[in-house]
Amino acid sequence: MEIILGVLPGSLSIQQVFHADLPALGLAIKETPYFIRSSRLALFRLSNLGRKACQELGWPVVESEWERLICSHEGLLYPRHTLGLLAFCWQARLRDWWTELLPQVNASVEPDVLVSKGGVDIYAEFEIRAHEKLEKWKKICDFQSFVALCSFTPKTRYGLIRECKLGRLPGVATDLHTLTHMNCNPEINSLWAEKWKQR
Repeated sequence: MEIILGVLPGSLSIQQVFHADLPALGLAIKETPYFIRSSRLALFRLSNLGRKACQELGWPVVESEWERLICSHEGLLYPRHTLGLLAFCWQARLRDWWTELLPQVNASVEPDVLVSKGGVDIYAEFEIRAHEKLEKWKKICDFQSFVALCSFTPKTRYGLIRECKLGRLPGVATDLHTLTHMNCNPEINSLWAEKWKQR
């Protein structure tokens, strides 16, 4: 049986290793980037050594959301989009929504995320900026009868909504700045900052 970091599987000393700083031990990769002003999001995934250690200890290795975006959505190539999606999922879960990144659907759309609550499923897109994606919004609207969008700031949210309204597409939208500030008020538990109907 191979020994990782001098610790045998099942040993009581395993607690000492895994209560230590995993990134410092080379077992994990951690980043804490800013996503809205002074707000940070801690991103965490196992390193190759961490995966090997878990396998040796008989622990199942489960793909993290960060890893899924890296492997299936060019997450390292577009780090701001990756960060925004992860932050949106976190904010949704704070409001008791279930989330699934990159859900598989049998359609011509590839949604960023599925959020579900109370039997309501909403396929949403995270966008860094508003920039002429009307055809994409039309496909999403054809798929679920409305558009659901999230962005970093209210300014970008307004731009996305304006584009949807120009295309006469109904929808819901939110942004991470607004969601983060809502967290300060326990009375406000809404995920969507704005809803609109077809003009």
